[in-house]
Amino acid sequence: MIRTTLGLIALFAMIAAACVAFGAYFSYVTLQNAHRNAVEARFSITAERIAATAQFAASLGIALPAQTTLSELVAREAGGTRVYVKLHPAQRIETAAMVRALARKTGNLVISEASIHDLTQASEMVVTQNSAAGFEALMQRKPVITCA
Repeated sequence: MIRTTLGLIALFAMIAAACVAFGAYFSYVTLQNAHRNAVEARFSITAERIAATAQFAASLGIALPAQTTLSELVAREAGGTRVYVKLHPAQRIETAAMVRALARKTGNLVISEASIHDLTQASEMVVTQNSAAGFEALMQRKPVITCA
């Protein structure tokens, strides 16, 4: 009788723990979705896949004859997926102009003024080059592609 009672108590404790764990997970997922929805509404960002930073070698003063910007590469390889680009605050004027021209040309590239944190939250992956944005995306548990 005592052995059965102890077994039932252990069973009920495991069920209660599972319910608490499920409740905590459900609350976490609900909060994540609510935050994503708020970000999308606030900045008109749809979570259509990719955020990219607009760094490339020429912005560092390195001229390469066959230079392809990271933004151009991502836009080309993304197919019809919308790619949000966040220009670096210290971006050179020439580089920013090139990226804006590329956005007009491709149709799937969007220059975003949203904060990098909100943009990352609303995206499903981040592509970056030598940027802390990649580390921040990892902290938000987003897949990151880094290019050196």
